[in-house]
Amino acid sequence: MRARPNAVGELGTMLPALGAADDARVLAHHARNLPRDERINITRFLHRWAPWLAFSKVEALVEEAIEHQMRRRADTLGGRMGLTMADRTALRITTIGAIDCSKAERVERRKGQERLAGRELDRLIGRRSGRPPP
Repeated sequence: MRARPNAVGELGTMLPALGAADDARVLAHHARNLPRDERINITRFLHRWAPWLAFSKVEALVEEAIEHQMRRRADTLGGRMGLTMADRTALRITTIGAIDCSKAERVERRKGQERLAGRELDRLIGRRSGRPPP
């Protein structure tokens, strides 16, 4: 797979039809590892991200992913797909890593977002910050 200068601008909400066969294969193998029915997961992933794939190609990728498991870590998949954190965020991808942000950095980022969301909730309901008086 090749890195893309701006995947969101290029892709919108799906993989491009030209040169994305390897990306579709990676997605199929990734979807296989999600919870519940692997056949349904793979088919949904491919219909969502590669709607231009012929039915026969979708079926072939489903069978390949089920029969020959390709296990990769989230960061490895992100690197192979050339997925940046900006693209990952814009496309709402949460199960594949990014080439420019490590797992530790993503964890810290998520903690910061949760802290901000908690503070905003406290502010909205009128809860004061700090320790309660004794």
